[in-house]
Amino acid sequence: MICSKNQVMPLLFLLYSFVATAQLPSILNPEIPTTSKTIYIDPQGDDASDGTIDAPKKSFYAAMQALPFGQIGINGGNAYGEIVFKSGDYYPKGGGFVQNLSDWRKLESGVLVYKNISVKGLGQVTLHGDSLSAGIQLLYLTGSGISVQNINIKNSKLHGVAIIGSNISHHNSVIIDGVNVDGAVDNGIWITGYDKVVVNKSTIKNTCLRNFMGIGACSWASAMRIEYGRHVTLTNNEVYNNWGEGVNTSYIRNVIVHDNTIHDNYSVNLYCHSSSNAIYSHNLIYNSDATYWRYCGGSGGRSATGIAFANELTCTNACFFYGNTCGSLQSCCAELDYDHIFYQNIPYYQIDSVYVFNNVVLHAGIDLWDNFSGFNNYSNVSNVYINHNSIIGVSGDAAIQKPAVSISLQTPFINYKNIDISSNIIATDTSNHKASNFSAYVTNGICNGVWTAHTKTSQNLWNKRPTLTNDLFTSDAVHDELPYDITHNSLDLLVPNPSHASLISEVDVPSYIKDDYYHRQRVKKTNVGAFEYDDLAATNDASNSPLHIYPNPSNGLIFFDQELVNADIIIQNIQGMFIKNVKKFNGRMLDLSSLENGMYLLHLKAVNGESVIKFCIVQ
Repeated sequence: MICSKNQVMPLLFLLYSFVATAQLPSILNPEIPTTSKTIYIDPQGDDASDGTIDAPKKSFYAAMQALPFGQIGINGGNAYGEIVFKSGDYYPKGGGFVQNLSDWRKLESGVLVYKNISVKGLGQVTLHGDSLSAGIQLLYLTGSGISVQNINIKNSKLHGVAIIGSNISHHNSVIIDGVNVDGAVDNGIWITGYDKVVVNKSTIKNTCLRNFMGIGACSWASAMRIEYGRHVTLTNNEVYNNWGEGVNTSYIRNVIVHDNTIHDNYSVNLYCHSSSNAIYSHNLIYNSDATYWRYCGGSGGRSATGIAFANELTCTNACFFYGNTCGSLQSCCAELDYDHIFYQNIPYYQIDSVYVFNNVVLHAGIDLWDNFSGFNNYSNVSNVYINHNSIIGVSGDAAIQKPAVSISLQTPFINYKNIDISSNIIATDTSNHKASNFSAYVTNGICNGVWTAHTKTSQNLWNKRPTLTNDLFTSDAVHDELPYDITHNSLDLLVPNPSHASLISEVDVPSYIKDDYYHRQRVKKTNVGAFEYDDLAATNDASNSPLHIYPNPSNGLIFFDQELVNADIIIQNIQGMFIKNVKKFNGRMLDLSSLENGMYLLHLKAVNGESVIKFCIVQ
């Protein structure tokens, strides 16, 4: 049973259940103040108008000038305004929709005051970059306490949406909600130098076009790049068919990436780069389109890694006289901003306390690597928990090696400690000599001992146990009948139940995991992998149920495959809570369009038998 979670999970879920669990980091939400003034613009507006909904202005610049700066001594000198794009297509000329530094702050009587601007689309709003010259930004904002909502971005000549704060003294609070980017030369959504960020219910595709157009082959822009900040939440987004990285969290402390669909990107689908206190959970990540296999830089047709973890350490050399030692959690970047014309040494945390669970990774894999550390420039990867994921299949050119799980440590200058890979389901086509379930490339050791002594593997379920010259995998289980060629449209084949007996393997659930990929509650004894054991699945199979419904998922109109007479129907949500009762139902069509998107149980008692059927509403 598949239910599109991107349509189901509400924004109020952002705080998640993690804050109640001591083991997991808490993630703070943005704080967006109420706007004091709103200006409307319209493609047919007039800049001489007042900017009301009935008399809108035409240009973004005129609307921005109509919003006030803050006042000395009030709200820290901050004013919060909003520009609303009325429905239509916008083709800017000369420059994009840009808030420059002088449009954000100014001096009054020697004191800085600020103009913080949010933007929102009213109806169907599309900002087009076709009319702009190369390298001109389409939508660019700065400030704090701002949001971008319900905007479509098309064919940006630089980034789709750029929210630029300070990598030295972070700005605060951004919400991106319902933004759709289709076409950008570089990043699709780029936010740098901010604390408390949420990106929700947004779609990004066809970005990072430098690689596709050959103007910067192997230039790793990202469809969604959030960097240099704290407290970031990325949820309910779809990121696909981009010619660079899919989702990249770089130099972020306290981050959660959950309930996203990320697929068919060029280099890596989900990249945890120098991020700590991080949660990556309940994501569907897959490769299905060979168009996006990577051939640049001698990659030879490599499909994107599903989830990758690394400290690239490529900016440390700019931190003069800075050095760290084996075991240092921090490294350093040298940064500039609008108040600093000379580089400032800014320490950041490397990979530490990272929780990866309840993800479904198909034909992609998970990779932990280090290639840039060196003397006086030590890398750190510690306390990484890769638990209860379903990692199924690999893809890529037939000539290259394709591991489902990979550890690659290519220098001895890395502190590698407490890496836990447990209770996952991992299966590939082991008859293919270029495919493997696990690979390790540790050529020169690590700075704190032997890497295998710091790696825990237990209670995984493989279709073929990896073979290494140590006892890493001795407590793992093997079912050689595990499926290894599952597509994103058939996730029900990964749900353990009596019909899928090879997937059943019971373990104690870690205390920090409360549910499964579908957000069904886990119990103390739970199944390995991303899905909890589901004995109702057998009831839903055509061979076991006397009655069937279609379509499933449904938009709310449920059809039975036979006429019902005086049937009693009870609808529950997936947690078992009563939702609806229908007595003495007659007919073949049941209207449940009033239900919210989600997964439900239909209990039916009729003269021809009883059934319990799981179904999904997606409207």
